[in-house]
Order: sequence, then structure tokens, then C-alpha cells
Amino acid sequence: MPAERDRDWASLDAVRAELDIEVQAQTKRTESADSRAAVLLGAAGAVAALAVNTNSVFVLPGAGAAVTAAVLAARVLRPMPHNVLDPVCLREIYVADRETVTKQAALDRRAEDFASNDAAVNSKIRRLKTAITTLVIAIALVVAGAVVKQLVEIG
Repeated sequence: MPAERDRDWASLDAVRAELDIEVQAQTKRTESADSRAAVLLGAAGAVAALAVNTNSVFVLPGAGAAVTAAVLAARVLRPMPHNVLDPVCLREIYVADRETVTKQAALDRRAEDFASNDAAVNSKIRRLKTAITTLVIAIALVVAGAVVKQLVEIG
């Protein structure tokens, strides 16, 4: 069996192209999560402000949940570590090697980075889902508190 460095990488360019497609999809998922979190942060702030302006103790749990949702959404917006290939390191190590060896090493590193970045994106999306759920609970608590306030005032 040929040594790893002497192996023929016939489909290297095809694998690189597929990895490029997956990296683009990963980037879109990250940007989508960030956009949704920004909207959620604004909505949570609005719910908290409306709840506090009702001047009712019954909506305070909802206001608290809205603030919690805002904090969770802000955590989604935190920049995530993003692993990338270091071109200086690549040049220093592989400048004298054959092109296929360098391409294969770069592909291996990019694939590892993709996996690491994907874990970070998935974590970001899980935090976003938690923030959304918390905001829904906040809205329900605010509505329930407003209803209770009205019932108390009526009767």
C-alpha cells in the first residue's frame, strides 16, 4: 500500500468543492441564527417593556421571563470561535511538497475545522431554540397576568 503522502487523490477537487458547499451552508445557518436572535432580542425587550408598563404585579413573572429570553438571545449573538486554515502555517510546512499533498493536507484541516465549527453552530441554534421557548412562555405569562389583573379589577 502506498504511503499516505504518495497516494493518488483523484477526487480531491470534487471533495473540496463539496466541502465548500457545506461551509457555505454552515455560514448561512450561523447568519440565520444571528438574525433570528436579533429579532428575538427586540421582541423580548418589547414584551418586557409592555409588561412593566401595565403596572400590575401579575405580569411580573412574564416580564422576568422576557428579560431571560433577551439574555438568552444575546448569548446567541455572541461571536463564536471560528476555526480556519492558517495560510502562513500551510506555506511554511508544505511549500516544498507536491500540490496534491498540500491540497490533501489543507482539505483534512478544513474538514476538521468544519466539524468543530458545526458543533459551535449547533450549540448556537440550541440556545436560540431555548430563547424562543422562553419568549413564548413570557408572552403567555404576560397575557395570563393581564387577564388576572382584569378579573381582579372586575370582581
